Amino acid sequence: MDLKYELQRIISGVGQNLERNLIEAAAYQLRKSKEASRSTQTVEFGKSQEAAHLVKWANEFGWWFCEIDKSRLIARGAEQRVYLAQDLRYLIKLNDSIFYEYWLDYFNNLLIHKLGIILENLHDENVK
Repeated sequence: MDLKYELQRIISGVGQNLERNLIEAAAYQLRKSKEASRSTQTVEFGKSQEAAHLVKWANEFGWWFCEIDKSRLIARGAEQRVYLAQDLRYLIKLNDSIFYEYWLDYFNNLLIHKLGIILENLHDENVK
């Protein structure tokens, strides 16, 4: 894995594949809606507009976790709570994004963090 290429891909939004990565798809949707906003000469596309766009997008595809088992809390931070989903395949991360000016920044941070975990796992496999 080429770290420089992966970071460039995350930042530029190239190769978004909804089936492969929902986080990438959400970041792509935000980038696309910001570009549309710029082309129509509207007022700045801020965090509240991003949130409205994400809600509309999630509604369209039914991507809501309506019931979260609070007893499955596995981590907590200043802005987030992380739960293990019932089927054990997913983590559910609730975040109020107080540390980010835009939701797109939050999604980019998630992607970069995910890349770091992948690289760490690759390193561990190579050390064995």
